[in-house]
Amino acid sequence: VYDLSYLITFAVMTLTSLITSALTTKVKQAALEAQRREFDTAVLYRLTSNLTDAEDVGAIAQIAVTAVSEAMGCRAGCLCCGEDGRPEASFLQQRAPGDTVRRGTDAQALLERLATTSGPCEGEEFFDWPIRARETLLGVIRIPRETAEHITGEQERLLRSMIESISLAMDRLRIARERIRSREE
Repeated sequence: VYDLSYLITFAVMTLTSLITSALTTKVKQAALEAQRREFDTAVLYRLTSNLTDAEDVGAIAQIAVTAVSEAMGCRAGCLCCGEDGRPEASFLQQRAPGDTVRRGTDAQALLERLATTSGPCEGEEFFDWPIRARETLLGVIRIPRETAEHITGEQERLLRSMIESISLAMDRLRIARERIRSREE
């Protein structure tokens, strides 16, 4: 550079480009965060809306599997518990969007693992997230290990919100059945 004024112009232009780049990056990050929040809100809305119309535990499990699989991007499962609080011998798992399958499980081993923790427990194939109402076990959301090991904080918050909605729907159904039984007696 032969002229000192060119050097000053070059420095000012460089500084301007760095500031513009930083601002653009922040705007892009804010847009991505807004998209993520919009997705989370839409998933929770669809879940709660669908759970409102569910008439039995099987329907709740189907809705839960579909919603959790979509939100976590995996093949989630849902294991329901009977009225005695014991898990059923099989659980519902999504194979592909719109396609679910029933798979067998060792309910006693699962109960023993869940008894040692209030949060998710790690199994060989799944991380199991309990669905509880007060202290009663209503079911279990099963997230495949390869997905569960990489869940972010935002995904965990979304999953906990979804489990809370599922828990409320299952508890509402349980209470309605108890009321019907008490009226019959």
